[in-house]
Amino acid sequence: MFNFVKNKSLFKTLGLSIVLSSIAMATAPSAPTSIGLTKSVLNPTTGVRLSFLDTSDNEDHYEITIRDYNTNVIHQKKTFPTVEGSNSYGYTSINYLQCNNIYKATLRAINATGEYSDTEKVFNINSTLGVPCDELFSVDIGEDTTISLSDGTINHGVKFAEVNFSPTLKNIPQPYKDDHINPYMRGYWSVLSAPENYNGSFVPPYDFLSSFVTSTPGVYTLQLNSFLHDDNSIKSVDTITVTVVE
Repeated sequence: MFNFVKNKSLFKTLGLSIVLSSIAMATAPSAPTSIGLTKSVLNPTTGVRLSFLDTSDNEDHYEITIRDYNTNVIHQKKTFPTVEGSNSYGYTSINYLQCNNIYKATLRAINATGEYSDTEKVFNINSTLGVPCDELFSVDIGEDTTISLSDGTINHGVKFAEVNFSPTLKNIPQPYKDDHINPYMRGYWSVLSAPENYNGSFVPPYDFLSSFVTSTPGVYTLQLNSFLHDDNSIKSVDTITVTVVE
């Protein structure tokens, strides 16, 4: 009889644990549904706007995690407030992405005690949203040109030829679109190929409106790497050939 009572008490305890566990599981918010993506208005090649349908009324906040689809490395994570009421749509913006990379977004609804439910969305800005990565951001640095040392300046008895660059933007949505380079843009110049032991440089090198000065005749291939002000990934790589003659 004693053992029966003891086992009966144990069964009650186990039953209570199962009930409590079921209650705890039942309190987890429902996972958001109807995940949708649209391109960012300000950063169409590097950002997206995510929408979702809130299906629960007991979540405390949301958390979204963006991972590289191939490596599973976390690219970014952030939390944001809940949507008022269930069956309402919520929105959040995701920026600092690479246009041609594949990402996995995990959207999680979390309650005050930490229970959660989540849903995932795999996307690529180019293929999912149809954004042409190489067309929405490009810089025109001009046509290939020939310059002459005889038309240049003389410094300490050495003739220098100079070519001035005034890049212009093209295929850029507002507010980046402009007739000239604006504060949203930055970049740097580099020499891809040049005559051996050439004497030349960019003035200044880290500016769109740069000049290339040299005293060495020959053929130069010069490159401009362009960026948006809030994104360190290269958005446009443009080259120009400059031929320097005597």
